[in-house]
Amino acid sequence: MAENLRALVVDDEESYRRFFKRSLERRDFHVRVASSPDEADKVLEQEIFDVIVLDILMPGETGVSLLKRIKRKDPFAEIILISGHATVESAIEALRGGATDYIEKPFTDSEQVLATIERAAQRRRARTGPWDILLISTDAAGVSTIVNTLNPHSVLVVENGEEAMAFLTARVFHLVLLDLDRTDVSAPDTLTEVVERFSATPVIALTAAGDDEMAARAIEMGAQNFVRKDAVKTELAQCVVEVLDPNRALLPQVRAEEVEALMGPSGALRFVSGSENFYRLLINSMAEACFVVDSAGTITFANESLEKLTGLDKDKILGWKGHELFSEDSQKRIRKIFDSLVHERTSRTFGAEVELKAGRGDKLPVLLRGTTLHTKESGFEASFILMTDIREQKERERKLRELVAMQNDFISMTSHELNTPLAVIAGSLSLLNERVFGEVSEQQSKHLTIIERNVGRLQRLVKDLLDISRIDSGRLSLQPTLTDMRSPVMSACQALYGIAQERGIKLIFPGTDTPVFKAVVDGDRIEQVVLNLVNNALRYAASRVEVKLDEVETENGAEVRVAVEDDGPGIAEEDLSHLFTKFYRGLKSSQAGKGTGLGLTIVKGLVEAHGGKVTAGNRAEGGSRFTVLIPKTPVPDVSKARKPPAAEPVPTQT
Repeated sequence: MAENLRALVVDDEESYRRFFKRSLERRDFHVRVASSPDEADKVLEQEIFDVIVLDILMPGETGVSLLKRIKRKDPFAEIILISGHATVESAIEALRGGATDYIEKPFTDSEQVLATIERAAQRRRARTGPWDILLISTDAAGVSTIVNTLNPHSVLVVENGEEAMAFLTARVFHLVLLDLDRTDVSAPDTLTEVVERFSATPVIALTAAGDDEMAARAIEMGAQNFVRKDAVKTELAQCVVEVLDPNRALLPQVRAEEVEALMGPSGALRFVSGSENFYRLLINSMAEACFVVDSAGTITFANESLEKLTGLDKDKILGWKGHELFSEDSQKRIRKIFDSLVHERTSRTFGAEVELKAGRGDKLPVLLRGTTLHTKESGFEASFILMTDIREQKERERKLRELVAMQNDFISMTSHELNTPLAVIAGSLSLLNERVFGEVSEQQSKHLTIIERNVGRLQRLVKDLLDISRIDSGRLSLQPTLTDMRSPVMSACQALYGIAQERGIKLIFPGTDTPVFKAVVDGDRIEQVVLNLVNNALRYAASRVEVKLDEVETENGAEVRVAVEDDGPGIAEEDLSHLFTKFYRGLKSSQAGKGTGLGLTIVKGLVEAHGGKVTAGNRAEGGSRFTVLIPKTPVPDVSKARKPPAAEPVPTQT
């Protein structure tokens, strides 16, 4: 009976952990849960999982950094991201880091979510076993290391070719591991016999450290790949997955990272001058497309994977200029990269996202990585270029951006539709409170006041949503004029002075005796920035909030600085990196959960629209400090907000 699919759920919200555990166990999953990346690390040390469901935004370390750490250890891990208030930038960063899919909280179709998780787990299981592996080796210590490394796969150990043939005849194995670093001189003969008699069963050769000649010979004789015995712990598991991955042809699969290491200064020199046949064989066996250019930018070598990716005959493109492989839009950038490589004096690596030309005139997005070699004797030797097909990643990013655009349009439309009825309700309430339609009782007046207060809250929320929508879509319009910065700062503080007094908080702010600091800004928007920051400070302050205004010299020139300080509990370490994220609210403060989580996001958007910057931190003497820097001179196109690279997903949870 097949082992149950295994899932790990990493989420700081207990309700989601319970939901996934209960729902996936009903689908016969073995489920482990973790509430933080640290806890997930401990679980991952104990077990291997078919799928990992990972929340992006958690206290302390983010899910994105955990994703990258998992992917470094297991490049084929199936990881599905979930989040209710992550930025689209973090989602795209995670997708680029190798995440399988992205799902927003709350779920509109839980069955579809569970089906997505199950498909990912099945895909991983199909790619990674568990498999039956035959190991031919007399190295007792090495055998123990290999068996532990390949757990939970089943490894049967035999000591010689005769025993191996008997087992291969009697049953089917997914893979043969053959130790060529043996005193038994018949090991190469065993490899030949396995390849000839059991051609459907792939073979990985185990070679002595530094024995490049035996590694090359093994591949020539039909082994799918090789692993040096000193690298078994770090490379064997990944190599097994690559060879048995049904999405890859059963050809020798050399890892890009391994070749990049080989093609560092010493390795590249060997390619262009030394053991050329071995390295050509090695690179030709790679799953990733690659080519080599000389100092003139001319292609001197291309592998079979490049031919498969582009549809271009790899032999016919020899002699082409390297940039000719790419689309017209990318050629200028590629030429610039190649030119800089030739004229630089040192070896280095480089990377870029560009478009590759395909045989039918299609444009394929690829991630370009490369290593260039310079030697003291002859200067530039060669550049080794790797290309990774990122079409699937780009398609996921496109769909994510489309979803975000739809959400922003929906928010904008809904907010506009709510504005009018709320204005009518507020107007009617005002007339009732003013006794225009007759007297109201004391009890009725209390209820009218409650209604009026909540209508005001709704109006502020609608206004915030409209501002967020304008900022995200780049439609925020500014009206910049040369402004005495004291004016918007004083207006904002005076508007909140009464609230501060009611709460017993001393609010200190600049007055007319403060030096004049002028900047080209939209005064109303700067007032909104200060209002939000002071309102936030009043929510947390114990007894004092102070607003400071001055001018500083920074690397960007003269800037006006507005600082808002309070004497509250300060900002929790795990909250600092998320403060300006849409809908994010502090996790540990007694005030956590109050407010919409939009105020600081709007502050960031408005400040950046002016070409400025806002930061947050804790004061040494206690409490928090928010600092806004605004250039005194306008940035280009200051009349329009700077459009972000993409909008953020907008969760609907309350």
